[in-house]
Amino acid sequence: MPNLIIYAPLYKDQSGEIKQAYLRINAANCLGYYIHYPYLSAELSLKKQAGLTEFSERTCNELLARARRVINFSDESKLRPVKYCKKKFGSLASRVYSAGSCDHISYWESYWGTKFVLNEPYRVNPNYIMKLEALGLVASELSLNISPYCGRWDPNPGAKPWIRSFLICDANDINELEGLFGQYYKHIQISSMDDELIETIELIPAWNNLEGIKHA
Repeated sequence: MPNLIIYAPLYKDQSGEIKQAYLRINAANCLGYYIHYPYLSAELSLKKQAGLTEFSERTCNELLARARRVINFSDESKLRPVKYCKKKFGSLASRVYSAGSCDHISYWESYWGTKFVLNEPYRVNPNYIMKLEALGLVASELSLNISPYCGRWDPNPGAKPWIRSFLICDANDINELEGLFGQYYKHIQISSMDDELIETIELIPAWNNLEGIKHA
């Protein structure tokens, strides 16, 4: 399992010191495996970068946290981001767009070749799921903590993304879609001393958690 170190561009901190943010993460694949997710920033690199940019510490944190979510989503679901191909995705994509509420669209493929569309919009029609179903599609809404995009950055603890994420496929592939979600959520149960209270805790880091991100 590759232990990746992903570098963001150089930036100046508030004291004027030049720094570089980087993410250290265990991934199932090399960085190139994930690059076809279109919102994984091209500014990220496996090499230390040279040259000062207009990036801020805040922006670097956002890009690296998104990279962590993309990797976690792909590794947990066993789905690979791929480029759009009309022959493979034409019919599926056409129906997804017909349902509306489309934003930040990406394309994914399972080991078995099943096609999925990930839609991560800021605004969603209240009847969105029904619209998909009328077009022969099924969808599952992702946990925000594993949603790759998440939108506008907010570093405050407990802050929620402004987007929602829907993983969509043809209704004939519903069993594979449902099977993916058994892998998304890793839970532990903690019992109180009197064993009356049991809490379930999601172990996936919060979407805006800076876990694994360092600045030097």
